[in-house]
Amino acid sequence: MKNYEYTIILSPNLSDEEVANKVSQLVSFLQEKGGILEKQSLVGRKSLAYSIKKENEGHIAVISFLGSAETHAMLANKIKTEQGIMRFLALTRTPQKVSRKQPSFASARSHQAPLEETKGQEKITAQDIDKQLEEILGKGE
Repeated sequence: MKNYEYTIILSPNLSDEEVANKVSQLVSFLQEKGGILEKQSLVGRKSLAYSIKKENEGHIAVISFLGSAETHAMLANKIKTEQGIMRFLALTRTPQKVSRKQPSFASARSHQAPLEETKGQEKITAQDIDKQLEEILGKGE
């Protein structure tokens, strides 16, 4: 099953009740054909960027659902035959994956706690470490 999102532009000559009825008819048709409704919203009456069928306004509705390719095709055919629907757009949505971004060296370095300064302590050299190791290892025998 895939995620689909339909954006539908309905005629401005329809009342708000008629628009709600048309959308509910499409949703019930979708559910009869095995689709699972995710989200349904009526955006309202909006002015269009360009005229569609000599109309400059239209009611916008959005329907999101899970369904098979057959369900998608049947709903598209149903919308094409419906009176009052001027245009529709069907999108296939892919679920967004959460990526685990590896921190870069520079950003990791900026988040580290500052090193403590050694004041009053004498510095240890490699020769001092070698002497201490010989003493420890020599005593073990």
